[in-house]
Amino acid sequence: MSNIPTRIYRIAKAYLNQTRERIEALDAELADEELKSAADTPLSAADKGAAGQASPRTTFDRNDTSPDGMMQRAEARIRAAGRESAAREEMAEKKGGESAAAKTDPNLADYVVLGITPGADWSAVQSAYEKLSRRCDPRRFPDGSQEQKDAQRILERVNVAHEALRKRLDPTESRFGKLEF
Repeated sequence: MSNIPTRIYRIAKAYLNQTRERIEALDAELADEELKSAADTPLSAADKGAAGQASPRTTFDRNDTSPDGMMQRAEARIRAAGRESAAREEMAEKKGGESAAAKTDPNLADYVVLGITPGADWSAVQSAYEKLSRRCDPRRFPDGSQEQKDAQRILERVNVAHEALRKRLDPTESRFGKLEF
């Protein structure tokens, strides 16, 4: 009988690790794209120091897990996304078509986090959310363990993705979400 909880723990840990690896791979892919786009564009005046040199904030180590390192990477991602968005808008205006932002799904990242195809209906979103939230439940892991911390972090990200898609796709949200009591 004691073998069953051990097996359940191992299975849950494997699923959690698989989900964490998928999210880390997406983050690494975004960081690589950001680095490529940052290398292709010249530094702006805000990115340069007083002596005209690149400031220390423009270069960073991807393996740095300190709060400053993570903040630098986040700021670089935001700058790269802004440059990329501006470039897409400019190209769309040149072509005379609708804007690139209108062509892409604003919730694409949320679909990817939940592991479903973009444009999936509400029932697919709901079932994927329920499945992931059961897998990533921090109560399934020993208290204070690294797996529990990872599960909590992944569960928060899954909840944010689900909430964004719920606001967009759930038919009852548009009818009852704005009611006040």
